[in-house]
Amino acid sequence: MATEMMVLAAFYANPANPASGRDAQATGMCRSIGPMDYPASKLRIGTHTAFAREHYPHRIEEFTRTPLGCGDIVMLGDSLTERHDWNGSLKAKAIVHNRGIAGDTTDGVLVRLDEVIAAQPRAVFVMIGTNDLWSANSAKRAVGNIEKIIATVICGSPRTRIFVQTVLPIRSEPERNIKVRAINAKLREVASSQGAVLIDTYSMAVDGNGLLKAEFTDDGVHLTAAGYAAWVDLLNGAIAEERGVLAGG
Repeated sequence: MATEMMVLAAFYANPANPASGRDAQATGMCRSIGPMDYPASKLRIGTHTAFAREHYPHRIEEFTRTPLGCGDIVMLGDSLTERHDWNGSLKAKAIVHNRGIAGDTTDGVLVRLDEVIAAQPRAVFVMIGTNDLWSANSAKRAVGNIEKIIATVICGSPRTRIFVQTVLPIRSEPERNIKVRAINAKLREVASSQGAVLIDTYSMAVDGNGLLKAEFTDDGVHLTAAGYAAWVDLLNGAIAEERGVLAGG
C-alpha cells in the first residue's frame, strides 16, 4: 500500500504532469526494453481465474518477443482488447500495439506497466474492469486501480496521451451491471483529475434496458464484428480530435 501511495504522490507532485499546467514535452526518453520490464512468469495475481493464471504468462511471453516501439500507441486491456486487430483498424499515425490479455483484471494491468513506460508511447488506451466484475474487487478498488494505472504511466511517461474507456455493460448476468455503473460513475472524475481523456464506450454499447446491445454480442460479454465496428468508430473519432498528435493523414 505504501508503494501505491508513493506512485500517486509522485504523480501529483510531478511538474511535468499535464494536470500541473506545465508542458510535458521535454521529459522522458525511450529506453531499451528487457526482461526486467515484464512480470515474472511465476507471478500470481489474486483476482485471476484459473484460465487467466495460465493465459497471462503465455501472453507476457508473446510481448517479450514483440516489444513496444518508441512512441507507438498501446491498447491496454483484457480479452475485449486482445480479440481485435487495432493496428489494422485505427486511423492513427503510429503503430498500434495490442496489449490485451484475456481474463486480466485491473490488478494484472498494474504490474505490467514497465514495458509501457520504457517505450514512452504516443498514447495509451485503457479498457479494463470487466473481469473485476467477477472478482472480489469492489467497484471502489477497481476504480482505484485504474487511477493508479493512469498515475503510473503519466509519472513515468509524461508525454503520453491517456484515454480511459468506460467499462462495457454485459448481457449474460444483468445484475453485474450495477457494479459496471458504479465503476463508470467514478471514471469521469478520475480521468479529469489526471488529465486523461474519457471515452464513453458504455453509452455506445448499452441498450434501453441497461444491457450490452444484443447485436454486439454472442455470449453476453464479448463483442461481435458489429460491436467492434462501433467501438472502432468511436475511437477513430477521438483520435481525429487529437489532430497533430495521433490522427493520420
